[in-house]
Formats: sequence, structure tokens, C-alpha cells
Amino acid sequence: FALYEDAGDSYDYERGEFALVDFAWRDSLAELSISERRGSFSTLVADREMRLVFVSPQERIEKTIRYEGKAMKVSAA
Repeated sequence: FALYEDAGDSYDYERGEFALVDFAWRDSLAELSISERRGSFSTLVADREMRLVFVSPQERIEKTIRYEGKAMKVSAA
């Protein structure tokens, strides 16, 4: 899926002022890939803490990461 963000208070997104981050799950590796952020806008939060919850029939794993706009991979292990 993709995370879409914009300022939320204008039509500036129509001029390209928004950001996208793609998330992809690889079941065979139990790994979440997070893409590099594409785009920007004036009030964009440059880095943020994300709380991830991996759920399977066997367990629930919680991880907290810091995302700074760069591509990264997070293992559920």
C-alpha cells in the first residue's frame, strides 16, 4: 500500500505538493519494505516514529522504528 500525505488545508496537492511512501510485505522473508519518500510539501514531518505490529496465527510482534524518508526494511523476526 502507499502512504499519501499533504498539508490538508489547501489545494496545493494539485500543484504536486504531496508525499508518497510505499510499503510492501514479503511473506517469504517476513519482511516489510518501506520505500524512499517521494515528493514534499512545506509542513511535511521529515522524520517520524512508526509503531509496526506484525500479526500471524502464532504470534504478535510489535516494533517501533524511526523513518527519516530513506528506504528501509524491517524484519518481523
